[in-house]
Amino acid sequence: MKVLLLQPQIGYMDSLRSAPGLPLGLLSAAAGLDQRTEVELLDARLEPDMGGRLAQSLREDPLLVGITCHTGPMIRGALELSRQVKTLSRAPVVWGGVHPSLAPEVTLSDPAVDICVRGEGEATLGDLAVALESGRSLEGIPGLAFRANGRVVVTPDRPQLTPDLWPEPRWDLVDVARYLPEYDGRRSLFFQASRGCPFRCSYCYNAPFNHRRFRLRPAPHVIESLQRLRGEHGFEDVYFVDDNFFVNLDWAQELVAGVCDLGLSWQVQGVDVASLLRMSPAYLARLAGLGCSRLTIGVETGSDHMRRQVGKQGTRADVVRAIARLRGTGIKVFTSFMVGFPGERLSEMRETVDLALELLDRFDFVRCSPIYCFTPYPGTSSYELAMRAGFRPPRSLEGWARVGSFDDFTWLEQTNDQVLDRETFLGLHAVTLLMDEKVRDYSTSPLLALLARAYRPIARFRARHLFFAAMPERRLLRWLLERQAPSASSDRCQAP
Repeated sequence: MKVLLLQPQIGYMDSLRSAPGLPLGLLSAAAGLDQRTEVELLDARLEPDMGGRLAQSLREDPLLVGITCHTGPMIRGALELSRQVKTLSRAPVVWGGVHPSLAPEVTLSDPAVDICVRGEGEATLGDLAVALESGRSLEGIPGLAFRANGRVVVTPDRPQLTPDLWPEPRWDLVDVARYLPEYDGRRSLFFQASRGCPFRCSYCYNAPFNHRRFRLRPAPHVIESLQRLRGEHGFEDVYFVDDNFFVNLDWAQELVAGVCDLGLSWQVQGVDVASLLRMSPAYLARLAGLGCSRLTIGVETGSDHMRRQVGKQGTRADVVRAIARLRGTGIKVFTSFMVGFPGERLSEMRETVDLALELLDRFDFVRCSPIYCFTPYPGTSSYELAMRAGFRPPRSLEGWARVGSFDDFTWLEQTNDQVLDRETFLGLHAVTLLMDEKVRDYSTSPLLALLARAYRPIARFRARHLFFAAMPERRLLRWLLERQAPSASSDRCQAP
């Protein structure tokens, strides 16, 4: 039997990078399939003729077509692929990932989706494939949602996998060399060493998806995997895409010491302020000595009032203090921010922008991720706050594709000044993409780097004053970014 897996478009960062990141969700889910199963993975970020390749693969009559998706604009690309499948094949379309896990009923309201895999997909996708091949009922398989007799059936949750049961992702399904984006001139492999986060941030998908559990692979197992992968693919850097890498400081240090012994530099996507403040000066110096090139810190908001409301640990002053401790280490810091939280006021939004600019002004090793719009993930406490403030959850996948893309922020209407309109959010996102050295760090295009540097003073002026009227350059910026992409890109930038 054959299973076809599809990776939709994600966003601007995959256009800005020299190569997209690995589709780790699909590679991990595929690891649970029987060895007899032929698996093919098509990636819309790399295929210049995705429609043609998809039509060709569907002629082989796959048992199922699996698509991964998170809440927000990525839904648009996933839905387009699903509808193409439905016009060309009778194979059931199976969605997995964050959005179908948190909102299976609305996902299945669209006829282009037949089945949802909820939560971790390794064991569930394998059981689903066996049941479809044999024609058995799906009701006995935990972790699913599907339509039956005109209604949506949601089976019991599947217990989370313990780290010793995590299968190795199916690296053989892709040409890994096409997924090694350069960072500071070094080819980087995306890798996940742990899952989940124990903290209580009210907006984060982790609470309903991972149930606030932090699970880690033993450091020797991770090092063994990276050693083998490095021998096969020759990368020079590892990008850990974990939700919160430094929850266990001893484990993290053991792991990165082994990575350093392999001759690799490394970066971390998920770092929280509280963990940084727990690190001693000696620990921080050791991280630098072990090859740490970058840490991405989830700051999210510069308002102490909003930090308390959304459950972020530490104050604005703690953020500055934590980052200041990295001065002189040679480690770059990326700061991640969001605006548009339920109840957030214009003054609090300004505090966030001011903090982002303050960090750029004070520390030459800091970069600011594009400022994003809050996304109300179903099952989170911020989702409930948004509903009380006026948010009405979409009843269709098209509606959910607009959530988090600055097209829908109805939860702000009852609590904020009218100046917080769509143009303000879109302008802020655009200029924060280009108000530091991110483009030079990521892009292999000298022209794009030169234009970004020339535009930087204007970007900072617009951000500092929230001045986005008469902004003709936004169309030009979008055109330039899309020209870097191997194929068309979606509206939202993926966090770098």
